[in-house]
Amino acid sequence: MRRSLLFVFTLTLLLPGKAETATEPFSIKLEREGCLGTCSGYTITIQEDGKVEYEGLFYVKVEGTRKTIVSPAVVQKLIRKLENEHVLEWEEKDYACLDYSQVKISLTLNGQSKHLIEGCEEPGKVLDLAKEIDRFTRLKRWVGHIR
Repeated sequence: MRRSLLFVFTLTLLLPGKAETATEPFSIKLEREGCLGTCSGYTITIQEDGKVEYEGLFYVKVEGTRKTIVSPAVVQKLIRKLENEHVLEWEEKDYACLDYSQVKISLTLNGQSKHLIEGCEEPGKVLDLAKEIDRFTRLKRWVGHIR
């Protein structure tokens, strides 16, 4: 009996096990930084499970923290959009703008992280993505008109 148990135990150690992948769950954070004028300042974070957290900082309709939930279908639609647009391959810029609103997007997708910045009155892919995130989360109810 002992030999049988020892054989089974040894065999279990030698057999290839199921590979476990430690991928971080999806999340995306959008930060709109203010300018020297009246540009809106807020952050919004979307988690894979649909949890959304908003923090209104200045020149927004609602200041402070608000939480809501979006459906998993909305999150999956956003993930597909990010994958289809190959966001993880976008160039990362790191610069500051004076007197212009700036957008920062940080995301974790498929176990990879990406940090994107855009602003300085340079309309581009990052600003377009920020508008999509605002739309996905129905942010206008808290921010009002984004300046």
